[in-house]
Formats: sequence, structure tokens, C-alpha cells
Amino acid sequence: TNCDGIYYVDQLIVPNAKRIDFLNYAQMRCFSHLGARILSRRCVDLAADLGVIVRVQLSPALGKSSGGTIIGPVKLENSGEEIEAGIAIQPKVVLLKFFLPAKLDVKQFFRALANFCLIDSGLNHESESYLIVAEEDCEEVVKRINNFKKITIKEERGFASLSLIDLRMMDASGYIDRILQALDKMMVRL
Repeated sequence: TNCDGIYYVDQLIVPNAKRIDFLNYAQMRCFSHLGARILSRRCVDLAADLGVIVRVQLSPALGKSSGGTIIGPVKLENSGEEIEAGIAIQPKVVLLKFFLPAKLDVKQFFRALANFCLIDSGLNHESESYLIVAEEDCEEVVKRINNFKKITIKEERGFASLSLIDLRMMDASGYIDRILQALDKMMVRL
């Protein structure tokens, strides 16, 4: 790739960001789903299904790699520290707002959008619903939503998505404190 591995935060935003030495497949899937643009989720799924260990590193045409990031099923000996948290940044996203028809089959709705990275969603039959999608997917997502009758979509552009990734946050209290600690560790100041 054009960078020497996967970092806790995009190096274009935080030039001295720390590189992650190892990610397991589930962690990389999470990063990919939330906007990390190094490997697509489909690529990670394929590697996991086939048991392939992936090394993400700097392309030889761009310079010498200093090791990169290993993605695999389990942590390998001497592969560095375990990931604690990271930030995935999607610089151009579109907020799609719409009202759902009362009899919409939600499973069918999401099946129609299965090939796209939905950064966030909030569906509600009683009030306004929303999807946040990558700008490059927006046109096709809107076409697919328009296949459902009686849905009018309002697009809002000019947004970016910043997602904190820390799988430990799902199990314990102190969520906001851990977010602030993770941002501080990555040298992101609020």
C-alpha cells in the first residue's frame, strides 16, 4: 500500500500516529467496516475464510517497509502489543434522511444495501430515519432505496465520520472515560 501498515489514526491527520503491529481478523473487520481504507471488509473476510495471514506494508515502489501490520487469526509471537483502540476516519460521507413506509420489510431493505458500508443507521417507522454512507456509495444506495415505494430521500453532504474502535468498551461502564483516554493516547486533543 502507500503506507507502512495500519495505524491507530490516519497519518495524514496525525503524522506521528503509532502503527499497529498485529490485528486479528475480527479487529480488522471492525476497522474496515467503520471506515479504515487500507483493506476492504470483503478482503478480510476472504483471508479469514482461507486462513491466510496478511501483511500490510509499504509498497516496494514507494520505499522500504519497516515491518507493516500483520492480520491473522491469533497473535503471533513477537508481533508487538495487542490493539487497545483506534480511530477510523471516513472523510466524505453523506447523511441520507427519509421516512419509512409503515409496511416496509426492514430485512428486505437491508438486504438491498448489503454490498455497501453503512457507517451508521437509525431506522424508525414513527419518525425520520437516517443512513450515513460513504460519498462514493451514495448514488447507488439512493437508487436502491428508491426501488422501495413511497420513500423520499433528503441528502446532506459535507460531513466526515470519525469512529472510535475499542471492542472492550462494549462490556463495561466508563465508556466516555475510555474514549477520552484512547483519544489522548493517540494524541488527539479536544
